[in-house]
Amino acid sequence: MATTRFQKGSLKQVDRAEGRSWVLRYLATRPEDGKRVEGTPLLIGLVRDFPTKSSAKQRVVSLGLLEQINSPQQTASLTFRQIVQHFKHPEIGELHDLGDGTRETLEGNIQHCIDRWGNTSVLSIRVLEVESWLKSLAKENGGQYEWSTLGKIRDAMSVVYQHAQRHEIIPAGVEHNPARARKFGGPKIKTKSGYKPVRVTPAQIKKMLAVLPLLQRTMVILCSLTAIRISECVGLRWSAISWLENKIYIWQRWRRGKIGKPKTTASDSYVALTPVLARYLELWRKETPYAEETDWVFASEKTNGKTPRFGGMLVRDYLYPAAEHAGIIFRQQDGSYADSTGRKVTRFGFHNLRKAVSDYLNEGKKVDVRTIQDTLRHENPEITLARYTESSLESRLAAQDVMADAIFSDPKRVQ
Repeated sequence: MATTRFQKGSLKQVDRAEGRSWVLRYLATRPEDGKRVEGTPLLIGLVRDFPTKSSAKQRVVSLGLLEQINSPQQTASLTFRQIVQHFKHPEIGELHDLGDGTRETLEGNIQHCIDRWGNTSVLSIRVLEVESWLKSLAKENGGQYEWSTLGKIRDAMSVVYQHAQRHEIIPAGVEHNPARARKFGGPKIKTKSGYKPVRVTPAQIKKMLAVLPLLQRTMVILCSLTAIRISECVGLRWSAISWLENKIYIWQRWRRGKIGKPKTTASDSYVALTPVLARYLELWRKETPYAEETDWVFASEKTNGKTPRFGGMLVRDYLYPAAEHAGIIFRQQDGSYADSTGRKVTRFGFHNLRKAVSDYLNEGKKVDVRTIQDTLRHENPEITLARYTESSLESRLAAQDVMADAIFSDPKRVQ
C-alpha cells in the first residue's frame, strides 16, 4: 500500500481552458483492489483570483475539501488485512522498531485478528462484534486463551487501527477504532488473569542452591543477583563479562532458537558484577569445556557448544525440584504443584527469581526505586512497582504499626 503523504492536500498550478488554476491533489482508495492512488484533482479556483498559495489554502478550507478527501467514503472499501499490510510495511510500518520477541508476539496477536477480520471492511467492524469475538475465545467460555492474552490481542488490533489513523488512511477519532480501550467505549472484557507469581525469598534461594549442581547453581545465582531474564542469561558469551569494569553487558538474548536484540531499549545495558558472582562464574569457567571468549557461558554439550542450553528443560529438571526442597512449592497427589497457601502453581521458573530481586530490594526501602528500576532495566518505574514488586506480610505489619503508633501514641488523643 502507498503512503498517504498528500492526504492533507497538495496544491498545484495547472493550465486549463479558463486560465491558470489551482488544483488540490490527494490520495483515494481504489475500489477494485483497495490500493491508495492519486484521486482526481479538485479545482480550487483561478490563480488570478487566488494569487498566493496561502490564499489558495484558505479557499481549500472554506470549500470543506479537506473533510471531503478524508471522508469515510475514501476508505470504506479498505479491509483489515490491507491496513495490517500498511502497518507491516518495511519503510513506513512500525514493527521494525520493536525487539525480536515483542515483534513476534505482536505479529502473533495480529494474526488472530486477521484470521477473524482479514477480509472485513475496516470501517464496518463494530465494538460489540469485537467484544463478542474476544469473549468467545476466553477459557471460561470454552475457548483456549486467558483474559490477559485476549487483552493483548485487543491491544494489537487497536495498534493497527491507530497506525492507520496516524497515516490518515482511515478517519481519525477513537470512534473509528472498534478495539479501543474500554474507558473510551471499547470492548468490555477482562484484561487480567488470576495469575499471581509465587514469591521467593533470599533464604529460600539459599536452600535451592544447596541441592543444585554447579552449572544450575551458577545460573540461579546469576539470575538472583542481577535480575537478568533467562533468555539473556543463556544468551551470554564470555566476552560480555568485563571483569575489570565489574560489569556484565547485555547485548543480546537467545530466544526461540536464535539470537535476538534485548527486549527493550532499556534492557540493552549492563548489570553489575559483584565479587561473589565473579567467583562463581570463574569457577564455572574452569569447569566448562567451552571457556573461550566467543563461547556461550552456558553452552549446550548436545550441540558441541554451538548453541546455549535450553532454559525450559532446566526449569523442569532442576528448578522445580530445588524449589520443592526449599519449601517454595509443594507437589500434590495428582502431580501438580501448589504454593504454601494451597493455590495451584501454573508457572514457576527463572522469572520468579527476577521478581524476588525487586521484592527484596524494595522491602523496607533497602534500595531506592530508581536503583531497582535500573537493576531490572525497566523503561519506567511504574512497571517496577506495579508489576514486579510486592510487599511481604512483615512489611505490611510494620507499616500498620507505624500508623498505630501515630494514632495511639498521641498524648492528645481522646481516651
